[in-house]
Amino acid sequence: MAHLSAPLDSQKPFLYAFHTVRGIGSEALARIWAHFYDFKIAWETPTAKWPPDLLSPTVKAAIAEKQSIIDVAQLYNKDVKTPDITIITCYEDTYPERLRDLTSPPFLIYARGDISLLAEPSIAIVGTRKITTYGIQATTRLSHDVAAAGIHIISGFALGVDAAAHQSFLQTEVAGKAIAVLGGGVDDASITPRSHVSLAHTILARGGVIISEYTPNTSPSRGTFPARNHLMAAMSHGVLVIEGTRDSGTMITAGVAQELARPLFAVPGSIFSPQSVGPHDLISEHKATITLSAETILTTLNASTESGKKEHTKEHNLTGINHAIYDALSNTPEGLAIDQLIAILSFSESEISTALVMLEIDGMIKKTQGGIFIII
Repeated sequence: MAHLSAPLDSQKPFLYAFHTVRGIGSEALARIWAHFYDFKIAWETPTAKWPPDLLSPTVKAAIAEKQSIIDVAQLYNKDVKTPDITIITCYEDTYPERLRDLTSPPFLIYARGDISLLAEPSIAIVGTRKITTYGIQATTRLSHDVAAAGIHIISGFALGVDAAAHQSFLQTEVAGKAIAVLGGGVDDASITPRSHVSLAHTILARGGVIISEYTPNTSPSRGTFPARNHLMAAMSHGVLVIEGTRDSGTMITAGVAQELARPLFAVPGSIFSPQSVGPHDLISEHKATITLSAETILTTLNASTESGKKEHTKEHNLTGINHAIYDALSNTPEGLAIDQLIAILSFSESEISTALVMLEIDGMIKKTQGGIFIII
């Protein structure tokens, strides 16, 4: 998406009103914005006066019906302002830059809590709802130790591994915070399972954040989880797979991470457990790094377990692949894509993608919207 002027805050009640219309998603919102550049004007313009091909007749009819019955200010105050929800559009500086790596980034996301966390280093921890005793132990140890190093922990907020990933450190004093990505609305009424409402409150009280691309009052369903999984993988600087079967949603998230060149980590488990099949597949196919301790993840992310803060590597301290990549980018001011780096350097795609993440976290390089890496 192009970086155009962001919708003013005064337009967000109308943006939200549009998003509550059945059939309106990111693509439709982008089309409305690209035509009107003002959601208030768009809402106050009868759909009969809209270009015929802007949206389908069915969607325009649904908009017209809503226009006639909705009190926009009242709706916005009740659903967004009162529960202290922030709407972030893809044209704002606070929009998570890494989400732009997705083929179709969401036009907007909804957030409760500290949105500044969305721009900081994080690891997504994913796995089965049917967590084993071993899975609880592995998740608790790894999540706590990574968070203690100042890396934020992303989870999908489901039962099992997701819940354990956040519960492991929320009652301790660690630098890392919890980022929960929901498959429904971020308001209390939409949170499922209902037992996680208190977990959500704890996350917020401890300085974390809860996000979703779905409107308040949206209940999670099988159809909403793929978008949640894409958000988790895209926002992260790496994905850790604890447990999951071969055809699980966990493996879908791992696949998205691989497509987006996010480092993959996997915990080996019992050969007798069906929940170990997914991680074992990733390890045996050399798609994920076998992970026995947090050090594996922290070394990749160049984080310090002692200080709880990421280390800043200076150019003269770079060695090996990091030095090779930095040198290649230094000699190419216009930048290079990952495919170009693979062609130039004698390293594998996984090695280069991991090193790029490390350099990006260190603040030495950045990835532009076009997928080009440049020296900062």
